[in-house]
Amino acid sequence: MSEGIKKVKELANATRIGMLTTTNANGHLHSRPMALNEIEDDGTMWFFTAKSSDKVNEIQQDSEVNVSFANVSDADYLAIAGTANLVTAQSEIDDKFNHFVKAWFPEGKDSSEISLLKITPHHAEYWDSNDSKLARLFNIGKALITGKKHQDGIHAKVAL
Repeated sequence: MSEGIKKVKELANATRIGMLTTTNANGHLHSRPMALNEIEDDGTMWFFTAKSSDKVNEIQQDSEVNVSFANVSDADYLAIAGTANLVTAQSEIDDKFNHFVKAWFPEGKDSSEISLLKITPHHAEYWDSNDSKLARLFNIGKALITGKKHQDGIHAKVAL
């Protein structure tokens, strides 16, 4: 596994809640928070969802999506573009189901509405600040005083 994919996994797992963006029937972007269930070594992401949700209808019309993660306190950000597919195979649901998922599906893994979104990534981009909040504020102040552009952390693009 490349260092880029390791970093993508680390940032996604650290945040766990991502904003999934789809395109609705009017051609407008539609975003909503989603709890990451799992991210595989190749960057494939899995989310539980209801079969009758708007996002499922939108993905059936246009499967290209984006998932963004933000950890504002650490100044870490991640955006992943990919293709989403609905997975209803009970074997996959059984394999990925955990107690946390019951908050959305109280009936458990046998709910008639339960399904998975599998997002196969094309590429990712991340911004990772290596400094503490105090160091970041100091460096911003330094940039303002010196007139030199502020450089904050690492920015990288990862092909997946």
